[in-house]
Amino acid sequence: MADAPAGPLPGRHAALAVACASLFAFAVSATLLPAALLRAAPDFGIDATTLSWVAATQFAACFAATIYGGMLCDRYGKKPLLLAACLMLAGGAALWAASGSLPAAHLAGALMGMGGGILESQGSALLVDLYPERPGMVLNLSQVAYCAGAIAGPGVMALLLDTPWRLFFAAEAGLGLLLLISYLAVPMPRPLSAADAAPGAGLLRRRSVLLPALALFGYVLAESGIAIYANLQLHERFAAPERWAMLGLSLFWGGMLLGRLGCLYLSTVLSTARQAVLMALLGAAALGALALVDGWPAALALLAAAGLLTAGIWPAIVALAAAMNPGRTGGAVGVVVAIGSLGVASAPALAHLTGPVLLFPALAAILVLVVPLVAMANEGLHTKGK
Repeated sequence: MADAPAGPLPGRHAALAVACASLFAFAVSATLLPAALLRAAPDFGIDATTLSWVAATQFAACFAATIYGGMLCDRYGKKPLLLAACLMLAGGAALWAASGSLPAAHLAGALMGMGGGILESQGSALLVDLYPERPGMVLNLSQVAYCAGAIAGPGVMALLLDTPWRLFFAAEAGLGLLLLISYLAVPMPRPLSAADAAPGAGLLRRRSVLLPALALFGYVLAESGIAIYANLQLHERFAAPERWAMLGLSLFWGGMLLGRLGCLYLSTVLSTARQAVLMALLGAAALGALALVDGWPAALALLAAAGLLTAGIWPAIVALAAAMNPGRTGGAVGVVVAIGSLGVASAPALAHLTGPVLLFPALAAILVLVVPLVAMANEGLHTKGK
């Protein structure tokens, strides 16, 4: 059974805190491998580019879990699936900490991807259910937590450079278990009856879901191209020292964290569509400028600027999808986030096609393509999303 919109559910602030912690844990799981690539690859006897394909496995699993997890949530409610997601995240991270072969790494990535996909999508849908009167604000708050996790993963690893990389995955396993205990304790919205639950079939055929989904795919592809390859680009193309190459990823997420804090105000003066369009264009300009610089300090500054300037795109697109689909926000958000997650799995293929020199200009072009998709989705909002 699906979860009913909660209104002012007693204890919903505690559920908000746990949902935000879920986004933090998901972000850590998404950034640990990119940060550890240069140190982990020799343990597997392969190069860093080959090991980076585990990220594609992880987020392909994320996509599948987001789709099917949403369907299971419609039948059983969110709480059982969120508890299972915590177990999968913890189990995958523990397997990563112990893995010694590439197949084991792919299995670990798949488990982490499935757990993370449910935590991200259903955690976000839970927030929309808990705070129907201000979904944009709580989604921005959850994305602040996501940014904090994205900073913490590579940032702590860079600061503790001599610590074995496997210990960071072990710590993520512990975080997954803490989330499990927390979700057991917090309240959830009451389930709807099967007759009352909004149908999920055919959602992707609706313009009100398809257009935001395609826009989010473009944004996530651009974001993931930076997140997965910033370390390698800084180290190999811009000749940054290893510590600064690792910290470059934290600077990107640090800029995004500041940007999302700023979006708590920006969302009160701009519509979600205008916020997404403005930030897509500014972010494209920052990424395009990376093709014009040679030194790693300038590249670091532009990566931080790209994070700052694209910060509000994800929450704005998801909030737009929710606004276009009243009464079925859980299913709509699940589908949009799932399609968006395919951008992560597509990033290695794009990097292979473009090569290191053209990667960032290609990501800039993709952000430009997000603009008409958001504009068409916004037009659909004013015509009832039909």
